[in-house]
Amino acid sequence: MDLSGLLFSGALPTMIVHASSGSSSDGSWDPLLFLLTGPAFFLFQYQRYRNTDKRHHHETETASEVANPQGYDQPVRSVTGAREARMAGANEREVRG
Repeated sequence: MDLSGLLFSGALPTMIVHASSGSSSDGSWDPLLFLLTGPAFFLFQYQRYRNTDKRHHHETETASEVANPQGYDQPVRSVTGAREARMAGANEREVRG
């Protein structure tokens, strides 16, 4: 049977209806699609705000040399027997820097 025989016999529209009745338009994918949008949205936001691919790795991308620093502390004075709640000459009220 050729194409014109199918077209005029009415078998072609029946074949189209049968082929479209088994498609995914019946809504069987809707719950799965709904469940997958949550993790997809989370991963998108995680990658967007985390910026792991754009991060500067200081330890590996910066060259530095470490010397052998040696120093000592020289005591200025020693305060013993302090009874005041506030330290004389304190500078906590002055903002520097």
